[in-house]
Amino acid sequence: MRFQQRLQRNLKRYLDRPTVRRPQLTETINAITASLPETVIFGGMVREFAFGNARKFVSDIDLVTLEEPIRIAKAISKYDPVLNKFGGFRFVVGKQKFDIWSLPDTWGFKHKFATGIGFPDLLKTSFFNVDAACYHVRRCELICPDGYADCFNNRLLDINLAENPNPISMAHRTLNLARTHQLGLTKRLAQYVVSNLRQQTLHWSEHLFVMALVEFVESDDCDIFRLDLQREIPA
Repeated sequence: MRFQQRLQRNLKRYLDRPTVRRPQLTETINAITASLPETVIFGGMVREFAFGNARKFVSDIDLVTLEEPIRIAKAISKYDPVLNKFGGFRFVVGKQKFDIWSLPDTWGFKHKFATGIGFPDLLKTSFFNVDAACYHVRRCELICPDGYADCFNNRLLDINLAENPNPISMAHRTLNLARTHQLGLTKRLAQYVVSNLRQQTLHWSEHLFVMALVEFVESDDCDIFRLDLQREIPA
């Protein structure tokens, strides 16, 4: 079975199951997409399922819809939403946190780093290549660019859209993703991390990682950085 088909199937099964650890998740998403049918799950959830971490997924769920904010507010009013710092709405059901945006209000579109009118255009706005996919809930359809599977088959982390409101946070997230999933880093992502973290106060393990990246960036030996598994930096 092709990577995209397997990922699409696994997302559908997870969302269709009423007996998942957080049963309100399925109920909430179904209620929202009944009112806002053109809605996708974007970002971390799709990424973690692509890495095969469905059972360990505990993060926030990011939703993006083609509907206007006034319709979003009406659809989620019973969840007592609040505005989040990036122009969307945040609400909590049980222990599950959700964020939802109208497509034009997502950060990349709002700041003109991406243009378009549909979900394929949303894929241009993620910082990481592994986050450049979304799942259309009502159509049970994975939307991703050509070569998306290669990111996971090659275990390679790269920049998709460099512009970001919090570069230091993204640099820390790079270290975390690389170590958690044993991913290689492209040279431009390694340079991004070094330029944003070199002068920061870091945990000793992060400091060792950054120093290894500095050596890699200053070297002409190769284009991809990978941890030496014999000297892996402990968490």
